[in-house]
Formats: sequence, C-alpha cells, structure tokens
Amino acid sequence: MYLTDVTLEQIDTATEQLLATAAALTDEQVREPSLCAGWSRGHVLSHLARNADALARVYRVAVTGVPDTMYDPDPARDAEIDAGAGRSGSEQVTDLRESAARLTAVARQVDPSHGGVRVERTPGGRHILVERVRSMRLRELIYHHVDLDTGYSFEQVDPDVLEMFLADAVK
Repeated sequence: MYLTDVTLEQIDTATEQLLATAAALTDEQVREPSLCAGWSRGHVLSHLARNADALARVYRVAVTGVPDTMYDPDPARDAEIDAGAGRSGSEQVTDLRESAARLTAVARQVDPSHGGVRVERTPGGRHILVERVRSMRLRELIYHHVDLDTGYSFEQVDPDVLEMFLADAVK
C-alpha cells in the first residue's frame, strides 16, 4: 500500500471510530491528560478538528487555484487549538463531525489532476503535496486516536496501513 492509495472510505472509518471514542468521554475525561506532552484530550480533539479544516484549505487551493496556506502562522494555530481544548465532550464531538464533513465535501471535488499541486503548510513554510492529503489525514486520525489514551491502540489498525506509515517514516 502506498500513501496515494488511501481512500476516503478509510478516512471515514477512522473518523467514525474516533467519534465513537470521543462521544464516550465525559467532560472530565476530555480535560484529562493525553499521551501528547502538555495536551489534554481536549487539545488532541481540538487539533484533529482544526487539522480537518486545514486539509480542506489545501484541497480548496487545488480546486479553486486561489492561493492560501494549510495553516495560519503557528502562534495562531496554537491559539485555535488552545481555545477549543476546554470545550465539553459534546461540543468536541460536534466540532469533529462538522469539520470532517467540510473536509469530505471538498475532498470529493479533488481529482487526480490536482495531485501535483503544492500548498505551503504555513506562510513561508514547507509545501504539502495535494496527493498526500488523504494519507496525512488518516495518519492524524490514527496516531491521535492512540494519543487519547482510551484503549485504542495500533494493534487495532490495518497492518497494511501501519506498514505504509512506517515505510514513510523511515523514508
């Protein structure tokens, strides 16, 4: 399996698994630490929602040709995550669901001719290749689902997907 083989169906499945986990968290559990140093589970969930919006921005650049970046400068990005971290569990789930829907809507407009489009991650930063957006989203969903420290583990992930991520990391 290659990074460009990731499908919207795989992303939808990983999203639904994450949403089920998030929906089971109490407000207190959302405020508890995650496996990401310095981040609560709420930070992780907020990050995942903002990541969906950021990747939708990448796709919009490809579809419309209007220049933009994946994220605003890092301080603004960090502030968005912090602002969302303290929300209730139900607000987190709603944000995750709505941001995932926005990403899916624009992803359906992307075709193979858009694959070579490059978009800056942040202003003046490294470039993101549109053909890698699906694998980037799947990686975020899987790794950060594990980071929630709620019992979901890499053992539950398709071995072909894990092998793909490992090969990419080694590369």
